[in-house]
Amino acid sequence: MTRPRRNGVDFLKIITAVLAMIFGVSLGLCGLSSLAPGRSLASSTLFSIELTAMALSLAGMILLIPVWIITGLIHGRSSPQRRFEDKDKERDKK
Repeated sequence: MTRPRRNGVDFLKIITAVLAMIFGVSLGLCGLSSLAPGRSLASSTLFSIELTAMALSLAGMILLIPVWIITGLIHGRSSPQRRFEDKDKERDKK
């Protein structure tokens, strides 16, 4: 039995990608802030904001792991995705 193909945006993938980008940018900015001459890490407001963003995005990514597992179990893939075969068949029919 085949399921109908879902057209739309996969929000779980978008959220994961955004959290990963925030984590990466925050990690890079924390490194740059720690290398800035003449500034102590404890007094740097920017460093604390970056560290907070990094911690929250890491926590979000960790919380998404069970969501990925649950959705994988619910919507398990029994057959590989075929993205281009349908378009090729439609083009050949014309």
